[in-house]
Amino acid sequence: MLDSAVQRVVDDSVDLSANAYRKITFRIVPFLCVCYLFAYLDRVNVALAKLEMARDLGMTETMYGLGAGLFFIGYALFQVPSNLILLRLGARVWIGVIAILWGSLSICTMWIHTSPQFYVVRFLLGTVEAGFLPGVVLYLTTWYPASRRAKVMGCFVVGLPVSSLLGNPLSAWIMSTFAQSHGLAGWQWLFLLEGLPSIVLGVLVFLFLPSDLRSVSWLTKEELDAVSSELSADTPVREGCQASYAFSDSNVWKLAFVNMTVAMVFYLVGFWLPTIIRETGVKGEFTNGFLSAIPSVAAIILMFYMVASSDAHGEYRRHLALSLTAAAASLICCAAYGGGTVVTLIMLTIANAFAFAAIPICLSIPGRILPYRAAAVGIAVVSAVTNLGGFLATYLIGWIRDLTHGIGLGLIIFAVLSLIAAFVALRIRAPGETPEVLGSGEPVQGAKE
Repeated sequence: MLDSAVQRVVDDSVDLSANAYRKITFRIVPFLCVCYLFAYLDRVNVALAKLEMARDLGMTETMYGLGAGLFFIGYALFQVPSNLILLRLGARVWIGVIAILWGSLSICTMWIHTSPQFYVVRFLLGTVEAGFLPGVVLYLTTWYPASRRAKVMGCFVVGLPVSSLLGNPLSAWIMSTFAQSHGLAGWQWLFLLEGLPSIVLGVLVFLFLPSDLRSVSWLTKEELDAVSSELSADTPVREGCQASYAFSDSNVWKLAFVNMTVAMVFYLVGFWLPTIIRETGVKGEFTNGFLSAIPSVAAIILMFYMVASSDAHGEYRRHLALSLTAAAASLICCAAYGGGTVVTLIMLTIANAFAFAAIPICLSIPGRILPYRAAAVGIAVVSAVTNLGGFLATYLIGWIRDLTHGIGLGLIIFAVLSLIAAFVALRIRAPGETPEVLGSGEPVQGAKE
């Protein structure tokens, strides 16, 4: 009887916390996902705009690649400072400011007339958006324990492929429908109409995003206590260390390299797929926009499967290694057998899907192996290095295309780096932790709740 009573108490506690996390997820995650959707759209809509903008401004492939890539230089430089500002001002205030600024700068892109102006706007766009992703990741670590984090990170970053899925056809429609309206080119209307929603979202962040767990009124006291208990029991190792510890933790740098390689593959597709598809013989921005959205469908499906598997088994390293190896194999096949629209699109869709599936798993790890203040810097460091991959995926591919008049060499280089990153992923382990802590492959109790 005593065992039965204890079991009922445990079951009631599990149900209470599960109900609380459902409320938290419903109230917070979809809103942040929409913000990320428009952040990513304002970042990569230049890929479709380039089809007209490069011609109007006289840009070469290298010029476009440099301009698109300078976003990531600004992004990388301001990751750590931005997250330190967030620690002082709070997530609600800082994320709201960031959204308003990136929307405004995206709109400013419509007025550029020269390549240097393009470079400046893209760099500034990267600096202001730098704090959004690491800030949200840090913010979510204050709401979810490690056993639930990969799945919720997946729900958040689904804004990336959804942005491409909806954004590419939308961008193509804007460019074709509004071209030359009121004397503006289609690509100018694109930046105007897709930048305005980000400004609105920034205002909504100020109004509706809760500051922390204790500031909400839609959780009962029992639910608050249940969540607080899970979070306090989830305290990582080295709780007393300072934020600067993240710079000396080898696992932060290993994870940064892995994430950088993932970003290279992901942004290769995000920034170059419309151009690659056009060169396979596809005509018309509207058709191009719909074909460019196909990789996003596969990315969403595979991502949800991978994060569910990762959380259910408490395993991270092998999931990352598998994703990177599969992406590398797809890039090699594309380089060897691509050329036609169907084969090229299939291979890049597979590479993109596995790269995207690795993103939420990577994002869930710093908060698992570092305490809060160190995680604030660790997440920013990982994100900063990651975005160097975005720069390489844009500038390096543009330079290789101008040099070789093809993309095959770039695909091979990225494939080799992906294989190296797969090996590095298997070596991620916090000091003092056994292999089982960061991924034994054994199911984690309560992970599926």
